[in-house]
Amino acid sequence: MIGVTVFTAMTILLAGYALALYRGLLRAERQLHRAWSHLEFAWARRDGEITRLIELCAPDLATHSETFERLKRAREALQRAREQQDVLAVNAAEDLLRSALAALYPIATRHVHVHPQGDALLRALRFRVRAHERAIAAHGERYNAAAEALNARIDLLPDALIAGLCHLAPAARVELSAAGGADSDLGLACGK
Repeated sequence: MIGVTVFTAMTILLAGYALALYRGLLRAERQLHRAWSHLEFAWARRDGEITRLIELCAPDLATHSETFERLKRAREALQRAREQQDVLAVNAAEDLLRSALAALYPIATRHVHVHPQGDALLRALRFRVRAHERAIAAHGERYNAAAEALNARIDLLPDALIAGLCHLAPAARVELSAAGGADSDLGLACGK
């Protein structure tokens, strides 16, 4: 009788411990998803500013169609990667986008003199793009911290056993180290 009671108590304790581990893994996964949604919001806001920058350069679309096509492809690649939550593809698309933006800024600088308030518009765009780049970098750091926390739990026993049963895979890091690159190119283009 004592043996059955001890066995039952041990089973209950073990099940409670497994449940606590499972809930901790779910909490870490929710934090990762929350960090991703914050990144999504920052990307969407920056994309709106890129659209405004393209509108500012609209008269030069035909003359510089290759640059605009490159920017369009980079934006589409980033959008696809974001929709699929493919972090490695996001990293590659971010690099493409920053490179395309760097090529667009000199075009915008040449065009601002044609627009009545072009210089002020470009300065305002510069400020907003910089702010969104900083937000993306900050949210990227939070995402990476959440990914590292989840990965650390997945790598250690006994959490690894529960993660394996739940099919939780390690999360990749977002590489946004060049977050200031596009902004610095814009600053040079604006003569700042």
